[in-house]
Amino acid sequence: MVFGSARPRRGPILSAVRPALAAAVSAALFAGLAAGEARWDSATIDEPVYVDAAWRIGQGRPDGNVEHPPLAKLLMLAGQRLLAPPRIVPDPPGGLYWNSAGGLRASRVPTIALGALLCALLVLWAARVAPGAAWPTALLAATAPSLLAHGHLATLDVCLALSFAAACLAAEVLAERPTPGRALAVALAVGAAVSTKWSGAILIGALPIAAFLGAAGGVRPRLRAAFLVLVPAAAGLLVLALIYAATMGLSRLPEGVRWQIEHARQGHDVLLFGKVLPRGAWWALLASLALKTPLAVFPLAAAGAGPVRRHPFLWLPAAVLFAALSLGPVQLGIRYVLPIYLPLLAAAGAGAARLWTFPRARWAAPLLAAAAMASSLAAWPRHVEYQHEARLLSRWHGYDWLGDSDGDWGQGAKALAEDAAALGVGRLCVAWFGLPTWRFEPALAARASEAPDCDTAAVSATWLFRLPRFEPFRSERPLDRRGPVLLFDVRGRPDLQRLARTP
Repeated sequence: MVFGSARPRRGPILSAVRPALAAAVSAALFAGLAAGEARWDSATIDEPVYVDAAWRIGQGRPDGNVEHPPLAKLLMLAGQRLLAPPRIVPDPPGGLYWNSAGGLRASRVPTIALGALLCALLVLWAARVAPGAAWPTALLAATAPSLLAHGHLATLDVCLALSFAAACLAAEVLAERPTPGRALAVALAVGAAVSTKWSGAILIGALPIAAFLGAAGGVRPRLRAAFLVLVPAAAGLLVLALIYAATMGLSRLPEGVRWQIEHARQGHDVLLFGKVLPRGAWWALLASLALKTPLAVFPLAAAGAGPVRRHPFLWLPAAVLFAALSLGPVQLGIRYVLPIYLPLLAAAGAGAARLWTFPRARWAAPLLAAAAMASSLAAWPRHVEYQHEARLLSRWHGYDWLGDSDGDWGQGAKALAEDAAALGVGRLCVAWFGLPTWRFEPALAARASEAPDCDTAAVSATWLFRLPRFEPFRSERPLDRRGPVLLFDVRGRPDLQRLARTP
């Protein structure tokens, strides 16, 4: 069995295997699953922005996507330099690098590697939290739907999650035994987090609070512990400045901050349970977490909450990030708060190990873990739109419950081509959310109809439930509900044929 007991020497042989092996297995399993998803999903609406910005940095023109810091884009550039075919023209066709020379595929590889490292780090941390937690955490992390959903895309979120986790673990190790090397590790990890997304700056305040809570003794020893962590965490801002100076230029740093403030000021609407909320809602990210995490993970996490509570660096920074972004003006999906899976999955692994120690409850550990893994693997390779079994209560399989990067993010071109072929679709009208990546699928391009009439309408779930224009389709019965692009029979329905165009 892979579920270790609190006393490994009395358990089966695998319970005594070093956590390093569990970490390696978790990383390899995650990488294999994520690579399959990368081959399946077409470009999401955000990826071309980051991929092209990375390419422009490599060309000495760091003027793309100045809203975000450059670290994750530098890693994408490394993937492009190592894996994409050599370029023979100064500019890609149409100025869009992502769709030429394998740019998108090469840029996704670093994210897969980062996701694998995140799984390995989480397993090693779980082993520190509770004896026997390494193997269940390894399996749960490698198959976690939200990590797989964003661990194969050329975006910023997994890079933030890894650097966030590294900063928290480095701070915990520093608090245990301060050394210059450990302080430097905290500074570098915090700098990496802030250099990926501005929300990483939350660590500068959250890590000292975790140190204060975790220290022993009275107020003075706790304040000393907090100060000990605060100094290297704040030094992470120097790392941020150095990365900007070496890549985009220091003048881009305040420009990026201004862009981010303006984005926050404008806010963003959110689709939640069939309604479009113009400024989001404080419970939007909570709803995403509840729907996009396998149900069986929650009872496991409840069983293992005790050991995690004793490690404030594991749960407090992630909780602060989750609360801050939940109360903020932009809540576009679970990807914004991926670090919340650090304490959740570590607690689930600890819970499985704890249940295994009770003879009468031992059966629950493998049963719940297997249920969580089965729920996730059943959705492979389509985890961007994953929701657990509660989606079956929705007429639209949950596409009306969550949108954007939690559902239809423009990634469904290959899925649409497969569905259209299986249904024998003829002339196709397309209302597509995001870049028209469906045009790069020969089977879809051949079926597309530019004429006023068509046989079948393909409507992205995002448009279907966010724009009043597409409301007439909501009373129709789709040909299938797999999504994220839904197909409707519109023969003899000129009213629907006119609507089935990209806004």
